[in-house]
Amino acid sequence: RPGFSTNTDEKASPIFQ
Repeated sequence: RPGFSTNTDEKASPIFQ
């Protein structure tokens, strides 16, 4: 998903955390 970390988990934190 664009704008999300490499974690494919549904609760993945945004890159701009």
